[in-house]
Amino acid sequence: MRKGNSVCKDTFKFEPYLSSYVSFERILREFMEAVGESVIGALLASRDGTIIASSFPIEKNIGGLGRLSALVSTMAEKLCKDLDRGSHEITVIELEGGYLLITPISRRIVLAVSTSENPPLGLIFLEIERIKARMRPV
Repeated sequence: MRKGNSVCKDTFKFEPYLSSYVSFERILREFMEAVGESVIGALLASRDGTIIASSFPIEKNIGGLGRLSALVSTMAEKLCKDLDRGSHEITVIELEGGYLLITPISRRIVLAVSTSENPPLGLIFLEIERIKARMRPV
């Protein structure tokens, strides 16, 4: 993962749900390696916005991004329920130089991914599904 990674001390309350050889940092590191340079950063946050792990550069306001990502995910889930359209899969926000992807990874965790322009979205979505499969019990 990139320099400046951070993990919240609350991360460890989620650890019992993962296999003993898997950590949140490792999950993000493997994701970043798989998708390449098109991803600027990614983070895992709890549903209350607490940062669990991050690969964003240290100068980014990841606390705010974690809280807003949790809020966007919660709002999207409510919209899906109100429209009777199933569950929230992913929110894609098109930015002036890439995308911000926000998706629930499990009942308790949200993933936010920031990309550069013209990222390989298919590959990123595939890797997100792999993370979801690994973290389903959390």
